[in-house]
Amino acid sequence: MLCAVTVLATVGCGDASGPAPVSSKFDLATYDGEPLPYVLNLEVSNPATPGGGPTVTCENRLTAMRLELDGHDGYGASRTTLTVCDDGSPNRQGSSGETGTYVVHGDSVTMTSTTPATDGFTSVHRWYATRSGSELRVYRQEAEVGGFGTTISMQALVFVKAP
Repeated sequence: MLCAVTVLATVGCGDASGPAPVSSKFDLATYDGEPLPYVLNLEVSNPATPGGGPTVTCENRLTAMRLELDGHDGYGASRTTLTVCDDGSPNRQGSSGETGTYVVHGDSVTMTSTTPATDGFTSVHRWYATRSGSELRVYRQEAEVGGFGTTISMQALVFVKAP
C-alpha cells in the first residue's frame, strides 16, 4: 500500500488529574500494519529533453522512527528515510525531526507540535494515540497550515518501547 503522507510522531505529559507522565523511548514497529521499511510514496519523472529518455521511478521509504518522551510534557521525534531509484543512481538517505508537547488522559495520549512556517503561516501537527503495556498506537493524525483546513491521516502507527 502506498501513502503520500509524511509522518512524524509526537507524544507528551499528564494532566493534574491524570496518570503520571510517560517517560520512555519508542521505536516504530509497523506503519499501517506493514513492517519497515514502508514505501511512503513513489516519484516518477519523465525526461524533459526532446526525444525523451528513460522514465525514472523512485521509492521514498520510511526506514526508522523514534519517539522520545521526557516524562514532563515534551517529546522529540525523529525519522529516517531512504530514496531508492530504478536508474542505478546512489540511494539517498534523509532524516527529519520535530519536538512538541503531550498530554496523557488515562490510556490516551494527545501530542502536538507547532512550527512557524517560512511563509508566515503556522503549521500544527497533532497525533492521537493509546498506550498499552510497552506499546504506543497512533490511530489518527491531523495537520493544519495557517488555519486553512485540516488534513487527516488514519494510518495506524505501532511503536514499541525501545530496549
